[in-house]
Amino acid sequence: MKSGQDVAVALAVTEGSDGSSEHAPVTQENPPSLPRSEVRLRESSRILLVDDEPGIIQAEARLLKKAGYEAVICTSGEEALELIARESFDVIVTDITMPSMSGLELLRKLREIERDIPVILRTGGPTVESAADAVEHGALKYVVKPVAFADLLQGVGDLFGVGRVDQQG
Repeated sequence: MKSGQDVAVALAVTEGSDGSSEHAPVTQENPPSLPRSEVRLRESSRILLVDDEPGIIQAEARLLKKAGYEAVICTSGEEALELIARESFDVIVTDITMPSMSGLELLRKLREIERDIPVILRTGGPTVESAADAVEHGALKYVVKPVAFADLLQGVGDLFGVGRVDQQG
């Protein structure tokens, strides 16, 4: 696996005023953009970032907020479960390796109480076992650290796309 990258090339799709589409590679300088009809969903979307490295999630939260998302941060799986019990989130992004409760354990406990919330798991030490466990418990993304911001933004956007398809179909 390549660090912080998906195998497929991510493309941003922009919609012109005449309804035409234009595709461009997603980069830090060219983050993905959404058609105007999808902006409302983006602005009201809540993302829970869970990582025991506060500096990382604070920086990601600032960048996600600039992209129009509402980002909430916490530094442990236990804290995440407490927040999830009180508040609703559209996506959870969690590190796997954390003290006391791993991201995989958080995912398993989350599935006991909330079956449908999309989860992105990320790790600095990928293994076949953790990837299989992630899939078995319904993680929709498994990414390797370090994760570039453009890749995080694309991954979150992909998950909202899945939600829109499920709601329409």
